[in-house]
Parts: sequence; C-alpha cells; structure tokens
Amino acid sequence: MKIIVFSGPSLGEIPNINNDDIIWLPPAGQGDFLSAVHRLKPDVAVIIDTLIWPHTTVWHKEIIWALSKGVRVIGTAAVGALRAAELSFCGMKGWGQVYDQAAAGNLEDDAEVFCIWEKNDSGYKRLTEPLVNIRATLDTSKVKTILTMEERTVFFKTAQQIYYKNRTFNTIKEAMAADGMSVKSAESILSCVQEYYVDVQLNDAIETLKQISDPQFLPKPLSPETMGIPIDDRGSIFRMLYDNDRIVERDGITMRLNEIGNFVTTHHKDIEPLVYNAFNRDLTLILADQVGLCVPDDDIAAYSLKFRRRSGLMDDESFGEWLTANDMNLEDFSRLMEEETLIRQLHTSFLAGQMFQKNTRPLLDLMRLTHEYPPWRDKAFDRETTLEGHTEQLHKDFLSIDFSKLLREKQSKDPLPWNDEVQSAADTLGIGAKELRLEITKDRLRDELLLKKIEDSLS
Repeated sequence: MKIIVFSGPSLGEIPNINNDDIIWLPPAGQGDFLSAVHRLKPDVAVIIDTLIWPHTTVWHKEIIWALSKGVRVIGTAAVGALRAAELSFCGMKGWGQVYDQAAAGNLEDDAEVFCIWEKNDSGYKRLTEPLVNIRATLDTSKVKTILTMEERTVFFKTAQQIYYKNRTFNTIKEAMAADGMSVKSAESILSCVQEYYVDVQLNDAIETLKQISDPQFLPKPLSPETMGIPIDDRGSIFRMLYDNDRIVERDGITMRLNEIGNFVTTHHKDIEPLVYNAFNRDLTLILADQVGLCVPDDDIAAYSLKFRRRSGLMDDESFGEWLTANDMNLEDFSRLMEEETLIRQLHTSFLAGQMFQKNTRPLLDLMRLTHEYPPWRDKAFDRETTLEGHTEQLHKDFLSIDFSKLLREKQSKDPLPWNDEVQSAADTLGIGAKELRLEITKDRLRDELLLKKIEDSLS
C-alpha cells in the first residue's frame, strides 16, 4: 500500500514510525496534492499541513478529484483537519481533536490552526503558536487547577486577538501586560501554560499515522458513482489547475506544466505556427461542444488504435514509456483521443458541407498566410507544362489503368505524404476519390514523359 503524507510544522521532524509505505511530502500548496496523486498513484493520502497565505493552499476540487479516483484521503491536525470537516460529505475522513472541533463547529476561525515556520535540515520549526494548541492546553485539568477561570480566559482572548503570524508566547505576555496585568502575573500564567503545554496538532498527526496501515481505520475507497456528488474534472476551473499547475518530475527535479509551456514559448523556433494551430485546435473543440457533437466509444477506440499503430506504440511497454515521457496517464490519453476523434468528425461534417470545393479555399488561404502558396503553385504549373499536349493520353490512362495498380506504383516510387490509410486520409484531408485518381495518373504520365525525354536525349 502506497501512502503519501503532506506534513510540516505540525510534525516538526519526521517521526520514528515504522512504515516503509509512507512517502513524506512538504506542506501542500495549490496543485501539489493533485500532482502527487497523479504522479505517485497512492492508495492513501494524508493531509496534515498545507501552505497558507501568501501562498495558495490546496483546493477542495483537488481532494474531491482524488477521492473520485479511489484514493482514500484523511485530514488531521491542521488545515488537513479543516478540509476533512468541510469534505466529509464527499468521503474524506478526519481524525483527532482538531478535526472533532472543526466538525462540531467549535473552531471560531480557520486561522486557529495556522502558524508560521521555518524549515531546517532536521525538519520544520514553528515560529508562532497555533491557537488550537493554546486552547487544548488551557482545557487540561492540570492547568485548570493552577490558573483561575479569569486567568485562562484572559490568556486565550489575548492570544486570539493577535494575528497568527505574530502569535508567540512573548507577544501574548507583552499584550497582557499592556492591557494592565502586572508583568509578574503575566509571566506566572505564561510559565504555567508553557510547562503543561499540549501540542494537540502533533498528537493528532502521530495518532493518525500510527493507525494508517490498519484496514479498519481507513475509509472505503470511492468512485464517481459512490460519492453522491457530480464530479466535473473537465470544467474550466479544474482544467486550469490540472493543465497549468500540475507538477511533473524528471530525475528528482520538479516543474509545473506552465513552466514547461513558458520555456517552449520562449525557445521553440516555430512557436508562432505551433501556438496558432494549438489555439485553433481548442477553438475547434469549443465549436464541437457548442453544436453538441459527440462521438461513439467505438470511434474513439478505433482512432486510439490507429494512433498507437501509426506511432509504434502497440506493445504495452512502449505505450507506457510514451505516457511517462509525455507526463500523461491512461485517462489523459483517453481524453486526448476523444478530442482528436471529435475534431476529425467535425472536419468530416465540414467537408460534407463544402460540396465540390472540398479543402481548396481553407488550404490555399492558409498557405498564402504562411507564404507557401507561390512555390507550390509553381510546382503544380511545372507539372502541367510537362503534360501540355498529352491530354488524350492522360484521359486514356485515367480510364484504363486500374486505380489499385496506380496506387501501388505511386506508393512504391513516391509515397503519398499521409500517415493514415489512403482512403481514410483522403476523406479526412478533403480530396475526393476521383481527384486523387487524377492526381496520381498525372504524376505517372509526367514521370513517363520525363523518362522518355531523357532517353531521347541520350540516343
């Protein structure tokens, strides 16, 4: 069983827990949880600590998405406990005193679990005090026997009024003294709190991790069908997170997808046409969605097989290597194939409405924009010049030579620049069977005439 744990100041140093299944990760920020689930494929994910302002913390949608994939997600101790209380209805499990308080609505402010910290070689060190620990300390029977109700109330209210980034024992003591309490009394109360300090966040985290391998402790894995809420992993908000902020890894180095995109945009020599075509692809998908176009699963499966065959990815090993190299999983690949099938079906519908024009205008207009039209026009005219005066022979060859024979000759000498099966490619590219036959017949006759011209010049 693979377990990922996002921890930081609540645990301090990595505890001595005998569990080789655990992969320790730092506090999670926006996209980090989703990325780890996608990259590491855990069975269980434990959220203890997350990044907080000014960073963006873990999104609820990340957790819901992971739950829908069957990952058992547990939150405890700090922000993890808050998320568990908020998402318990989705199947996220919470554990510990902090979770119990959050689930019961007794935490007056989310910032009660917050603190600031620094990271060092041994782990994380708190620089401020979480209010939940102070609350738990003041509620212990030992402290209640030493401090009066009024003293405990003053200490807690004073701590509560201090911004979490500034909440240290020293600032609490100074604030009590500033409010009129004698320095001696403030120091006495603080001494008691420090002596009997209860680190409820640490306790919750440790207890959770001790039970993490117990099947009775773990929640049941879920799926979109058993979660009871709709899972939209294709919405624009989630896709922005998944396609932009997701982290990928190579040789221990991590990057976000948007960083790779920025690098490509800055350095790729053909970036302008690349982005142009990429945007056109997305606009085509938007159009397909607007017209309500959908494709049968059989068509998607057929195109997927065609893509894998054309790309040399028919065996599982090479296909798996391709997925890894492209930072994708099977679901990503299925989405990509569905989109490509949609685009091709939309192309087919477009061509059907073009009647005899087929691909002429869109193809030649784009070539004009990319400055490719003049040289290709000249090549076409060069062939026509060679065929000048041989119209009768061309007509005879067109009618008499079997198309299969023409095609075999063409493919053996000068193959068509198509990756797909000829008829399928012709339909997709917008050239009719008659026009294709005529093109190949013209090429054949031109080659014969040029060869005859060379022979005549040598004789």
